[in-house]
Amino acid sequence: MARCLSGLTQRCQRLPRAVRGRPRPLVARSSTSRGGAEASSKDPTAPCSVEHVGYFRSCFSCRNGCPRQGSLAPNSVGVVELRQGHEVFEAPAGLSLTGLEGFSHAWLLWHFSEYQSRKMRSPRVRPPRLGGESLGVFACRSPKRPSRIGMTACRIEGVSEEGAWLRVSGVDLLDGTPILDIKPYVPRYDSFPGATVPAWMDRPSEALGHRSGVAAADVEVRFEPRALEELESVSRRSGLFRDSAAMEGTIAEVLSQDPRSRTSKKHDKQEYGFRLDNARVTCVFRRVSGDGLEALVTRVEAAE
Repeated sequence: MARCLSGLTQRCQRLPRAVRGRPRPLVARSSTSRGGAEASSKDPTAPCSVEHVGYFRSCFSCRNGCPRQGSLAPNSVGVVELRQGHEVFEAPAGLSLTGLEGFSHAWLLWHFSEYQSRKMRSPRVRPPRLGGESLGVFACRSPKRPSRIGMTACRIEGVSEEGAWLRVSGVDLLDGTPILDIKPYVPRYDSFPGATVPAWMDRPSEALGHRSGVAAADVEVRFEPRALEELESVSRRSGLFRDSAAMEGTIAEVLSQDPRSRTSKKHDKQEYGFRLDNARVTCVFRRVSGDGLEALVTRVEAAE
């Protein structure tokens, strides 16, 4: 045994110093080489490019009113439109959706294309929920990230192989967002009933209101009669919502989160508006008895 160890030590000492005590680098073998005899080293620090497979047609055309998590607005809708014309696949793109109709939910991986920023100077960010305190960027879901990639778990409402589209609900993507990938949601692998989160995640946030997922104040959403009449008319010309009930439900879900900015929340009875598909929604937030908050929808007009 001692002789074997001595021989091994001598062989190791003959190795170049740069190789000793270091794992072998990963080598990507060329697909054109015979039997993998020819190999080329890949630089792991080189920038990587990701192909987007399609675009998202969303009921939210701007950040104003778009929920922070799709699950907070389950009535919100959108359509993934795959790129066609052999841009991604050599065969028709719709065939990539074969079998997806058997799943109830799917993961959408997408690019924060509307969030333009320079290179991050600090690895820490200040989430609104923490009230000014900083946190590591990988410990939160801030869009301020080195790689601006988002992910959303949404409900599958319809699949068309012929049209190469996927209709989903419960979304937080803006209109025109590039889609990087689609993966089926598998509860056995994707759900962790015993998962835990830091205490600050369950802390009510005055800065976020209902967008925090923890209510800081109850927001009651009401519609004026004229607004309901306008909503009925506008919803008939919607390209995404199936009926007025779905559009009304989405408006209520968005406003129940109190999506106003921190500055706007300091002013009572101030108008707030946002775009939803082909509608322009206007409401007034006002304080009611106790700590309650009411959002009164006054107009639902056709957007220009």
